[in-house]
Amino acid sequence: MKTVHASRSSVVDDPRLVELIDEITQQLQSGAAVDAQQYIERYPEYAEQLNNWLTVMRAMVELGESVGTARPARRSASVHPAGAADPPAARCEQPPADADGHVTGVLGDFCILRELGRGGMGVVYEAEQISLGRRVALKVLPFAAMLDKQQLARFKNEARAAATLEHPNIVAIHSVGQERGVHYYAMQLIEGRSLAEVIGELRGSLGSGQSSVVKSADQVATNKGRGATDTQPMAAMSTLPEFDSREYFRTVARLGIQAAEALDHAHQNGVLHRDVKPANLLVECSHLAPRHGAKPLGQRGGKAHLAERNDYMKLWITDFGLARIEHDAGMTMTGDVVGTLRYMSPEQISGQRAVVDHRCDIYSLGVTLYELLVRQAAFNGKNAERLLRQVVDEYPPAPRSLDNAIPFDLETIVLKAMRKDPAERYASAQELADDLRRFLDARPVIARRPNARRRIANWIRRNPQLSFAIGVFAVAFSLTASLAAWSVDRARRDAAYQRAALAQRNQMYRQAETIAREQVYAMRMHFAGYSAQASYLEQAAQALDDLKPAPDEADLRGFEWHYLANLCRNAPLPFGRHQGEAYAAAFSPDESRLATSGADGVRIWAWPDRIELAHLRDAQGDVNGVAWSPDDARLASFSDDCIARIYQAGDWSLQSSLRLPGRLVGGRFTPDGAALVIAERKESAGDGATLGENRIHVYDSTSWRSRATLDAPGEMLQGIAVSSDGQFVAAIAHDSLRIWDLQSQHLVHRLPQKLGRSVAFARNSPRLAVGVQGEVRLYDASSGKLLRVIAPVDSPEGLAFGPNDRSLVTVGRIGVAYLWRQAPNGAWHESGAFAQNQPLWGVAVDRHGEFVTTDRAGGVWRWDGDSSQEARHIVASPEFVERWLAAESPAARSALDYADAAARWANEEPATMGAATAVAWSPARDEAVVASASGRLTIWDGELQEPIAIAPTGIVGLATVTWSPDGRWLAASTPESIALAERATLRVVASIAVDRSPIAPLVAFSSDGTTLFASWHRPGVPTRGRAAYRVPSFEEAPHLIPSTRREANEFIVATDHDLTRWIEEPPPDPVGPISSEPRTTPALAASLDGRTVLFAKLGGVIDAIHTFPLARRVQIAAGFNPYQPVALSPDGRTLATVDDAGAINLWSTATGRKLFALTPRLPRTSAIRFSPDGSRLVAVGVGGFVNDEIVVWDAPRAPAPLPHSNGR
Repeated sequence: MKTVHASRSSVVDDPRLVELIDEITQQLQSGAAVDAQQYIERYPEYAEQLNNWLTVMRAMVELGESVGTARPARRSASVHPAGAADPPAARCEQPPADADGHVTGVLGDFCILRELGRGGMGVVYEAEQISLGRRVALKVLPFAAMLDKQQLARFKNEARAAATLEHPNIVAIHSVGQERGVHYYAMQLIEGRSLAEVIGELRGSLGSGQSSVVKSADQVATNKGRGATDTQPMAAMSTLPEFDSREYFRTVARLGIQAAEALDHAHQNGVLHRDVKPANLLVECSHLAPRHGAKPLGQRGGKAHLAERNDYMKLWITDFGLARIEHDAGMTMTGDVVGTLRYMSPEQISGQRAVVDHRCDIYSLGVTLYELLVRQAAFNGKNAERLLRQVVDEYPPAPRSLDNAIPFDLETIVLKAMRKDPAERYASAQELADDLRRFLDARPVIARRPNARRRIANWIRRNPQLSFAIGVFAVAFSLTASLAAWSVDRARRDAAYQRAALAQRNQMYRQAETIAREQVYAMRMHFAGYSAQASYLEQAAQALDDLKPAPDEADLRGFEWHYLANLCRNAPLPFGRHQGEAYAAAFSPDESRLATSGADGVRIWAWPDRIELAHLRDAQGDVNGVAWSPDDARLASFSDDCIARIYQAGDWSLQSSLRLPGRLVGGRFTPDGAALVIAERKESAGDGATLGENRIHVYDSTSWRSRATLDAPGEMLQGIAVSSDGQFVAAIAHDSLRIWDLQSQHLVHRLPQKLGRSVAFARNSPRLAVGVQGEVRLYDASSGKLLRVIAPVDSPEGLAFGPNDRSLVTVGRIGVAYLWRQAPNGAWHESGAFAQNQPLWGVAVDRHGEFVTTDRAGGVWRWDGDSSQEARHIVASPEFVERWLAAESPAARSALDYADAAARWANEEPATMGAATAVAWSPARDEAVVASASGRLTIWDGELQEPIAIAPTGIVGLATVTWSPDGRWLAASTPESIALAERATLRVVASIAVDRSPIAPLVAFSSDGTTLFASWHRPGVPTRGRAAYRVPSFEEAPHLIPSTRREANEFIVATDHDLTRWIEEPPPDPVGPISSEPRTTPALAASLDGRTVLFAKLGGVIDAIHTFPLARRVQIAAGFNPYQPVALSPDGRTLATVDDAGAINLWSTATGRKLFALTPRLPRTSAIRFSPDGSRLVAVGVGGFVNDEIVVWDAPRAPAPLPHSNGR
């Protein structure tokens, strides 16, 4: 908010106008006349401002407002605006000036009689309302305040707040108006004095001969210009009871009742005063005629006149300038501190609007009554800083400690109103009034003194340093005493017991240290995970580096750490930077150089050495695109200044410039280098005019003469592309894609689009990729046929094909570069996502699959298309499936070339393969099996790079799969059956039906591989079905339900009511239960070493339990859904769960904390599993276009150091 001083520079921005206003102000202050017309003719550029300003000044001069001074003065200065009539003061019957020189005049319907006082919020005059012939107090907003919108708003707020209230103790507002730019309002004229004057007289600060004045409803800080004739109306105000008498304190209570009831009326009408203080409380003696010649306070005595004196004392509340109206919260914004500091409540001083309510007025009234009781301020700080500290932190002395004549109950009432905590004050002002009335009636008051606990708390608050010292001493004494007692007790023990206790204590320390390290590890991993996902890889790398163990510490790093470390090592590298945005990038034909364009021109870089070779700054505006000639000899740029510039490669001299009517969005050389194709965009130039047209220009690259112009009418041309054989040129606009035959210059296809953004041809075919809203469309340029739609994807601002046209990179506004790969069946799927924290505008791909992106911040980034990806997506080829099934021998099947088959099946639709539902590694870890809902089992290599074998089981709905310990057998289950297959032949040798349930049975082999255990839900039955089968006969055996193995023949068994360790050999003897809580599922997962097993509990909670010894470890509030898969890392330290949104959440089983989340981008995830060595996490399920899709997150244990700076 601006503050208005004598200088007008705080409200006028033009320095010349400020000097001019100061010059006129000085003339007015010196009494000279000001010719407005002369100033307006000399400075016509300020005519409007001068005319408005001088009009207001003229009105203020007529009212006696001296410009830039604090008091009106008798001056002959006048302001004569051009064409202005004589001032209307002649209409007033009053003389032009009184004996004291107070200027009079007319303002609207009011005749100004004299000035009563002035303050920061206005000047108050005694005036007569001409139409009604009544005396009023007229408050006028000073000229300086008119220049401040906040002051004007508060002036209007004061009138509006008071006008909404009708109460016998609140000054009434008669009218509000504005004339000639002067704001005013009229209010009731109160013949009285403020409590501030009364208190001052009580203190003895005013002499007995001090004259009284007639005060308006608005008390002001200045009381100059009083006359002797003013003393008689105020004589009666000096007839208060003696301040040491009982009746004096009852008078204080009566005045408090009137003020409290008036404030309660305001609060009920939604108005907070916020500036209650003695100066804003007036006392009027209007019910009885004042006694002539009354003596000042302190010179009268006797009790005969007490009742008479008190009957005609009436209190008025005035000055609502700082009031807040509840339905007009904009008057004072959050953080504003308004009011008089000495009387403001602690919550007002703190500026916290949310806690400032009607109780702040109760506090201020309490402080006022306190001052009236003891004749001194509650807080007497000498400066603002000291006063602030006193109001917020300190308590004033109890009134009775200063004057023991003060009634106990009255002191209690006042101190309750002054409590620091608003909740401890009276709930309303009416409650305060009622308690004061109880005091007058000699009834018990409801206010109570603080109890001992509250007094102690208050004492601590008043003496924080001493309290802290005592507390420290007490703690130190207690610790010393405890330590001494412990030492004496320890001295009595024998040496053996001391050694045992020492060992136990050391173990506890180690456990505490381990728990602390686990907590720190989980928190830092959480930070690193979300930093990496937000593309702040430098911060993530630093956090990971801090988690490396010391030589004598246990290594807590698991899959999550190595995954993020691998992501940071292969993070995109900063290749270069533009000043301003970077828009496009293009590799030279031999890929030895890279050209990028942006807001600062064109930059040439040595690829991949990151050496800047040249910076071309000829363009006047953004350079939107660049293009290399096929012979690598020339470089063309296309910019907003409508010029295409052709540079000589090497010395980078400007060879030619082609000026076109409109802005250029891009261009390409034809493959033979004979022509340059340029795209021109039509844009609005303002006032209905347009700049350029949507056209494609073809120029001869030798003579630089125009060969052809191709019209491309439509909305907002975005870019062009030229096919690799030079036959077609394509242009993308917001509403359509147009394809021309470049030789015949005929338009061959016009394909409607929705918000087209980018276009690119494949490197070796007429395929065309078009980026539109939310998807990428692939067309055949020859036929115009739509081949594929890749979705969903951020609306691509740029796209480019990979080296073999079987990969595609798209970039967009959300700052993610997506890598898409074409499956052998022709479908495209997302192979990786590379996150940036800036919108990406352009992309270029080299022959090795590395690509470069440009972003809005001017960055040029280099990406490794294989190692930088967050996850890799793989699928089983339908051609591989068919050829493998047709092969005659396992050797022939193993010899199938998956890559060769994929290339030949590029355009075929996928076979019915079914969604992948489960994955498991062999005991030797060299193979992995994937089960599909269609009943197929697929064997992959251990790295999940290529499939090895595949076989249909004929059992539809496979949901789980597991290996036998010797790797000879595979067991799989469906919701209604269990099957056993031989690994060598992939032939199902046995199967058995079970009770149908929503979830397929959990299956596991015994340690020797001779028994298969199963557990499943039984519909309508609270307990679970259990069975054990001999392998391979599938004869039923004594049923145990294993979940993991610690040693040979030892299993953890989950029943419905407890968790017990069992011995496999019959009879099964329970070793001991550890929990009596009901459980609805058996073990969910277990670590390979058998030390950690997971159990689900009601409410979505997962128990992570140490199996040896049996003891609960931690509860994980994972929101577990029994229909979603879970996985436990081999070391048992990391839990992976799938939430309902499809995200894979990683949890620390040691702390129960969530680490971070992975996004598989699968419509449905059927199963997740860690590899046996913990170096990868696999999710299987249904992909966007291809069934049986697998997503792999790699976390290799690489020794390479982490980068501490990647340029971000």
